[in-house]
Amino acid sequence: MEWAEMTNKPLQLLFLDWKQAFDSLDHTAMLEALRRFGVSELMLKTIQAIYQSPTFYTRGPDHTAAAGSVHSGIRQGCPLSPYLFIIVLTVMLADVDNDLLLQGTPTNTWSEGYPTFDLEHADDTLLLALTTPQMQDILTSLESVAHEYGMHLNKTKTELLINPDRPSSPLYFTDGAAVPTTPQIKYLGTRITWKKPFDAAFLHRAAIAEEAFKKLRLVWNSSLSQAVRLRIFQSTFTPTLIYALDTLTLTQKQLDRVDAFFIRFLRRVVRVKASYYSRIPNTEVMRKAGYPTLPSTHILNAQHKTLKQVLWPPERNQHIVWFLQLPLRTVF
Repeated sequence: MEWAEMTNKPLQLLFLDWKQAFDSLDHTAMLEALRRFGVSELMLKTIQAIYQSPTFYTRGPDHTAAAGSVHSGIRQGCPLSPYLFIIVLTVMLADVDNDLLLQGTPTNTWSEGYPTFDLEHADDTLLLALTTPQMQDILTSLESVAHEYGMHLNKTKTELLINPDRPSSPLYFTDGAAVPTTPQIKYLGTRITWKKPFDAAFLHRAAIAEEAFKKLRLVWNSSLSQAVRLRIFQSTFTPTLIYALDTLTLTQKQLDRVDAFFIRFLRRVVRVKASYYSRIPNTEVMRKAGYPTLPSTHILNAQHKTLKQVLWPPERNQHIVWFLQLPLRTVF
């Protein structure tokens, strides 16, 4: 989004919501996707044995039982299930990319060399496109390909993030229904918007952090030592407050705002009243607390770590996906 703002280019962001994602995945399509992904025959047969013709029984009030079979869905609570879903989603989106290439509408959102058009985190999927027609092509192809895997979009929760400064044409599902639009959306625990992205994200995290602080009021008012209270505060409040803020480009004023919010609650932990009443400055509060690491430092450290990874030479960033300690070949 910052790239689009800096280069003055349009950017379409479509946040997908899958309808019963883990319950609707077709077993036959899943096994074929695993095979295409490069899962070994031994592992493939093991997974097939788990999902081949599973049955369930229901018992009525008269104690009679009826048997049924399951042909879709992955097992909830199984440690294998997230990996299966991620692999299937990866293959499915590769199919979308290939389908669009055959149609002559490549998904080169960024450049010819980097045809990135999607981001996935478990079942949270985000589609990116530079124009409305390109996004429409991606969405139409995705719905068609997803149907082959037994997956369908939740059409009331799939939303297009709109930029008030760049009006765009509406998008449509394959059945003709218009895609809902929103100026702000919650994605992976943070708020995303084109207008004042820091304010939206920070106010959201601040509200959650304050609520978490209130739930531990018995701890802050207890006879526990200050050192213990500070450790609990640093391990609960700080991560909750700064979550995902390192993904934004922040000014010094914005970093100071995060620190000020942090110190406001730090005063309660070390039992110092607000400066208006106590006349004790923040520097003295920090000294009394043993100079804990400020949120701004955590944010800058996280950004530095990410930048270091990005600037590493390509040969240092070769990632191998491991599946139960067996390397997978990403061949589609």
